[in-house]
Amino acid sequence: MPRSSSTSNSLDVLIGAAIRARRNDLGWSQADLASRIGVTYQQVQKYETGANRVAATTLAGIAAGLGCSLSDLVPGDGGAPETDVGLVQQLRAAALALPEDQQRLLLDVAHGFLRAGRPHAPAPIAAAAASSALSAA
Repeated sequence: MPRSSSTSNSLDVLIGAAIRARRNDLGWSQADLASRIGVTYQQVQKYETGANRVAATTLAGIAAGLGCSLSDLVPGDGGAPETDVGLVQQLRAAALALPEDQQRLLLDVAHGFLRAGRPHAPAPIAAAAASSALSAA
């Protein structure tokens, strides 16, 4: 029986967010990825949200389909240390794992940090910088 998103393991959610981030970087839809790995777009959606756990063989197929390594999709798997991944990439993966309303709240918090850290910068410039940093990562 599939697990609800409220019981999803945080690693499943992070792997799903990494899959979504890589897919978005390539400009692919969920259907594009689904056709490359032989599943439905609904199944890709469940993987990306962490609702369904990705089996190791499926994850290997997803990595191959996305043209990346397993270590690109599995945080802390013994590949590059997390510090090498980069703070922005970690923040992006964590943000993508959140529901959209919580993503907006996180962006508001980032805007607040920018305004507090740069008191001389006008708020719209700070907001644009935060928005582009999250979306470009």
